[in-house]
Amino acid sequence: MNVDEIAKTYLSQAEDLFGPMVSSWKYRGIEYHDHPPHLTYYPETADVVISLSERTLNDDIQLRFQLSHEICHMLYPAMDIRSLKLDKVNVLNEGVSTLFSIIVFDDSEVMGFIVQNLQKHNANYYDAFILVKSLLSTNIRAIKDLRNLEPFINRLNPAHFSKAGIEISDSSISKLLQEFR
Repeated sequence: MNVDEIAKTYLSQAEDLFGPMVSSWKYRGIEYHDHPPHLTYYPETADVVISLSERTLNDDIQLRFQLSHEICHMLYPAMDIRSLKLDKVNVLNEGVSTLFSIIVFDDSEVMGFIVQNLQKHNANYYDAFILVKSLLSTNIRAIKDLRNLEPFINRLNPAHFSKAGIEISDSSISKLLQEFR
């Protein structure tokens, strides 16, 4: 399977789990650069591109991890297409993307390796992953339910959790909605 086919598969899986992509941005494909992975927005054409690090060219695990992570971000892009304003990314957003980038692997050994690596080298992503994993353990539809109220995950507020009937502590909600650093 080539990278574009993998991306389409991941987008379909992410939408099944977390709800549809909601944006006027059009997915245009993948670029490789010598920097960390992210979404690149092209306002003049309304295109969004997944920018992956060059490290993914020779590392299948990195390719799948980075690609699936960025695919999830495409569900609810942080940049508004009309104003070109960039929303602050919250912990919930990064936690969902990190969780998805782990569960795309069918191999529990690879999944364990990734989780250990995150815990050791990327504590902020690990913590976000744990918070989202805990949220979904209480309500597997929590992300979909929240996104039915507010499709853009970075724009959620505590009232959305109550309206969605999600019963978690105020402390957990606060942690999920704080700016990701």
